[in-house]
Amino acid sequence: MTNKYHLDYFEKAVLSNQYRILQLLAPLFNKKSGGIYEANKYKNYIEILDSNLVELFPEIFEGNFELPHDIQRDVLAITELYELMEISYGYLSLDEQREIDGDKIVFNGFGSEDKYYTEIRDFLTALNNSEVFEDRPGVSVVTEDMLEFPPVGPMMPLYKQQLGRLEALKARPGYVGSMLTMEELKYLTEGFEDAPPLQ
Repeated sequence: MTNKYHLDYFEKAVLSNQYRILQLLAPLFNKKSGGIYEANKYKNYIEILDSNLVELFPEIFEGNFELPHDIQRDVLAITELYELMEISYGYLSLDEQREIDGDKIVFNGFGSEDKYYTEIRDFLTALNNSEVFEDRPGVSVVTEDMLEFPPVGPMMPLYKQQLGRLEALKARPGYVGSMLTMEELKYLTEGFEDAPPLQ
C-alpha cells in the first residue's frame, strides 16, 4: 500500500473528530444491523489518524471492502438465535438437557472456508470488543476463544438452515419466542450432521 496522502495537524484533527461523530451515529443510521461494522471501521480510522499511521492513510481515502449488509444481518440473527438456544437450554430440567446434545447449543463462530470469513471475524470482533453494543442480543455468545479458534469447514450453510427452521417455528401456533422448549431445541439442533456444501 503506497501512501500518496499528506495531512497537516489541523486536517487530521478535523477528520478524526468527524469520524468520532460518525462512530457515535452509526447505530442510529443502521438500525437493522446496529451499525456495529461501521462503528468499528470509524474507530480504526480514528486510530490511524490519531497515531499518525501515514502508511495506512490509503485505507481511509481509498476505502476498503465492507461486509455486505445482508451478511451483517444474518450474522446478528445467528448470534441472537444461539443466545436464545443457550438461555433456553439452561432452563430445561436435567432430564430434558440429556435429550439434547449440549455441544450443538454452543456458538462456534465461522470457519475459514466461509465466504467473507475475514470480514465476519472482524465484525464479530468489533461486536465483542465494543462497550456500545455489550447489551445487544447475541453478544454474549461471541467469545475470544471462538474468534481465535475457528471451526473446520464452512458454517454459514448450517446456520442458514437453522435460521430457516427458526422461521418455521415462528409460524407455528403457540410459539412464544422468548424461550424455546426441548422439542424446539431438538428441531433446531438435530438433523445437521454435516454442513451442506457451499452454494
